Amino acid sequence: MFDESVQVLARARRVLAQHVGVAVHRDRLPLTVTAWPVPGEPVPVAEALRAAAAGDFSPVAPGHPWGAPWSTWWFEITGEVPAAFAGEVVEVVVDLGFTGEGPG
Repeated sequence: MFDESVQVLARARRVLAQHVGVAVHRDRLPLTVTAWPVPGEPVPVAEALRAAAAGDFSPVAPGHPWGAPWSTWWFEITGEVPAAFAGEVVEVVVDLGFTGEGPG
């Protein structure tokens, strides 16, 4: 008997990516992301809010490096929920890009 597990898993991954995944999060809308790399180690939320009010947060785009491992960053993510979404469950899905090859 032939072992076709590799092909079966490849097909299952393709179906999940092409059909199931797109149905789970069917609508994608742009968000604005700004960030503040903390100068030093973790700070209280009140300090991060003061930094945001002072304009210390800068725009970041997908793929922007977050600095040294174990450094601290605060992010502000904003967007608009369309009126057509009324009564729906709305989620923000964030891919942090962890690959398992380094610290997270």
